[in-house]
Amino acid sequence: MPNFGLSRSEILRGRKELESFFSSGKRFYESPFKVIYQIKPNIPGQSINRIGVAVPKKAVRLAHDRNRIKRQCRECIRLHRHILTQRLEDQSVSLDFFIIYTASDRPDFNFLSDKIILILQRLLIQV
Repeated sequence: MPNFGLSRSEILRGRKELESFFSSGKRFYESPFKVIYQIKPNIPGQSINRIGVAVPKKAVRLAHDRNRIKRQCRECIRLHRHILTQRLEDQSVSLDFFIIYTASDRPDFNFLSDKIILILQRLLIQV
């Protein structure tokens, strides 16, 4: 049975790596998301695009709401990442991006999906 989830290599991890990523990454805002991304040459053995999702406690107080939003965002990215994958393979570059949800309301899945598709298309223009 094929695994359709995100593997450990497809997720941004590590304190040092995240600190350097946040200090040197480029940013843009697509309401209600703040996106930080970094384009770099493809490294063999590393995933073509790696992601991170955060929902600040200041924005959404309840942990189960924060976790639900993060889960839904990761699922939207997983379903629509094919938009970026082919272009990144053709240009032999890798893209790391981190999405931060900044609104205080609980969005539905369709709203998140539409916004993440817009974000992926905007990242595609940057590549």
